[in-house]
Amino acid sequence: MWPEVLRQTLRDARRGWLWWAGSLLVYVLLVLAFYPTLNDHRLKPEGLKV
Repeated sequence: MWPEVLRQTLRDARRGWLWWAGSLLVYVLLVLAFYPTLNDHRLKPEGLKV
């Protein structure tokens, strides 16, 4: 009985897991795409230099 319950639970949550994983992948790709811009020292205001 318990293996069937576990199998059904995983089957029901599959679509949610796919959306979650896809969203995480898109987020990581966006961060990697814009990271060089955010890390560029020329864009920092002069008052923040140490």
